[in-house]
Amino acid sequence: MCSSDLSLWMLAWCMNLIQEMDFGDYCKDFLSDLLPSLETMAPTIPFIRNITLKTIEEITEALDLAYYLNWGAIQLRANQQPPPGEVREYVIEYRRKALEWIVSEEDWDKIINS
Repeated sequence: MCSSDLSLWMLAWCMNLIQEMDFGDYCKDFLSDLLPSLETMAPTIPFIRNITLKTIEEITEALDLAYYLNWGAIQLRANQQPPPGEVREYVIEYRRKALEWIVSEEDWDKIINS
């Protein structure tokens, strides 16, 4: 799984393409099904017009959660303790990066991980 998938999954949540975001779970296999098909050259204008963003409150609440989960994962690693679940630290890290990018004015490459 690449980091862009993790970030795209979070951005899909911000655009209400998926309703639930479980930080303890990896991406589902149907992300590409939610987007216009490049294979068939599906029109993007109707897709773009139908996007509704989560409220800033929902996004900042998710960012707070992502920040604390990421901080906890870093603390566990620093103390050489195993994470409580199966999801790796980078999953939370890249979801947090996507949320930080949404609320900031920084370019994607300027958003700092960890």
